[in-house]
Amino acid sequence: MDRCQLIPRLLVGKSLMIWDSYLNQQEADYLFHTIMNYKSFERGTIKLFGKTHRKPRLESFHSIGNLSYSYSKNTLTTNPFTPELLEIKSRIEEVTGAEYNSVLINLYRHGKDSNGWHSDNEKELGMYPVIASLSLGAERRFRVSAREKEAKKLVFPMKHGDLLLMGAGFQENYSHSVPKDMKVHEPRINLTFRKILPV
Repeated sequence: MDRCQLIPRLLVGKSLMIWDSYLNQQEADYLFHTIMNYKSFERGTIKLFGKTHRKPRLESFHSIGNLSYSYSKNTLTTNPFTPELLEIKSRIEEVTGAEYNSVLINLYRHGKDSNGWHSDNEKELGMYPVIASLSLGAERRFRVSAREKEAKKLVFPMKHGDLLLMGAGFQENYSHSVPKDMKVHEPRINLTFRKILPV
């Protein structure tokens, strides 16, 4: 089947949609094991309420043209795109209709690793960023909450090979997180493709 003909599920209007099993088992397995062997993963620090903490996950940032990306006053080390990252980027661009020049890869080593509530709204991403998120490995819960007070939270699983698209306007109106899950003992890799703009 032509991947461009796959129909996503709409989760929050047209600003959040998911392609279940965008990659088949063999494709997802190959990409997962290839990226797990990257030597570029590092565990950085983050400042919260004036205190510096180690991040509860590992990261590897890749870009075209040595672009720089920072969040929470932390500038990530820039690595070049690998052949497999270029290939999957091209495929995801085709199905999402957006262009990307960088990817932030998060490695959740087990259920103790997490990503707290946040929005990807850094100035380098522009006013209305579009971010494609590919999940590989262990199934983890993905949580979404509108910015309104006492807004109801949406929680759904991200499975091996699933592709999520956070469209224009999503970061402005919603925050998201990957909570800890002590029942999970296997690693998960999450590739978030984004377009960095000159600032």
